[in-house]
Amino acid sequence: MPKTSTYTLCWLPEQVRYELRERGKVLPVTVSPEGELWHEWLAAHSALAFQGRQGKLTLLKEKRARGEEGYWYAYRSQHGRTRKKYLGRSSDLTLARLEKTASALTEEGNTGAHEQSKHQREVSELRGTRSASHAPLLAPKLRVPHLRAALVARERLLTRMDAGLEHKLTLICAPAGFGKTTLASQWIAERSSHADFPSIAWVPLDTGDNGTGRLSRHHRTQNSRDAALPAKPSARDAASGPRHTRRSSAALSKIACKG
Repeated sequence: MPKTSTYTLCWLPEQVRYELRERGKVLPVTVSPEGELWHEWLAAHSALAFQGRQGKLTLLKEKRARGEEGYWYAYRSQHGRTRKKYLGRSSDLTLARLEKTASALTEEGNTGAHEQSKHQREVSELRGTRSASHAPLLAPKLRVPHLRAALVARERLLTRMDAGLEHKLTLICAPAGFGKTTLASQWIAERSSHADFPSIAWVPLDTGDNGTGRLSRHHRTQNSRDAALPAKPSARDAASGPRHTRRSSAALSKIACKG
């Protein structure tokens, strides 16, 4: 397909009409949907650039055997890709057909570019997630933060945290700076001496930890290092410890499947 064409059919919005040019020179050919001169001109030529109201096209006539005139095809290059549409014989090339084809190919190009951009973003996000999941873990992140010496005891909230042990999930909601981390740290410090207090794994998550692979690594690291706070051995610890690990692993597997 040639990059440039000798002839160009362009739309002139000021004159509200189409004009046929040869290297910028206006040709004396009346361009109308049923113009005889227009179809005769098409029958005698094989290439044309179209600059219409709905977009640009490159028109090429593909010859057929046995002396037949051939058939016209429209080409539209957008975003590094060229698309092609069948137009028909010279008698089929009305202005309305050319405008409709220009609009269709332009829309296809824009849609394709959008899908390609979306795919590239998804690939980039996936690579970023994989990269984050293989990044080294920071040991200080897996430790419960130290509490200040002078700290107000919040027994009401600590009691509510105790009640959360009877459920699968406890969610602490508050704006930034309202003491969510302090409350959790204080609760662990206050209750870790109780015989029936379960083992704790402290795993804070940042933006770079957005992925089940990264979360699983935190989980496995905590289990392998046994980085939980020391607790008094009890029958409940012996009975619940292994099952707790298995339940957490199963939960992470479910998250990975759903993700």
